[in-house]
Amino acid sequence: GDRVARIAAERSSMSTSTSTKASFGSMVPGRTKTCDMSASQRGSWRVPQKRTIDDLESVNRQRRRSNWSPARLKLARYVEHRFCELLLCLVICVNTALIIHETNERAAGKELNLALVALDLIFFFTYLVDLLSRLFVY
Repeated sequence: GDRVARIAAERSSMSTSTSTKASFGSMVPGRTKTCDMSASQRGSWRVPQKRTIDDLESVNRQRRRSNWSPARLKLARYVEHRFCELLLCLVICVNTALIIHETNERAAGKELNLALVALDLIFFFTYLVDLLSRLFVY
């Protein structure tokens, strides 16, 4: 009985002193727990957080982009999007095969097909648009 009364008295004295609510929502996704902490208890313990290189890179990226224009931010999202990178990789692979084919055709002394010349121009303008957009973004 005496022990319970002493614990209750300690808890009531802690709640009347300067206390703050600490939130632990970042520790457990989907849950937010709060607890009372007195001023002397704040900062006495810390929860270690694991930071990966990707986390640090995203923080640095956000700091650099804080003063970018909306158009630049939107173009950066497109340039850095995985689909655009894969599409450019596909264009490079097809262009490589096309260059090999053109070289073999020229070595055999044959005339180049008009479709091959048109594809060369399409690839050139694709590379040009990619280069100019990256120069604008970065």
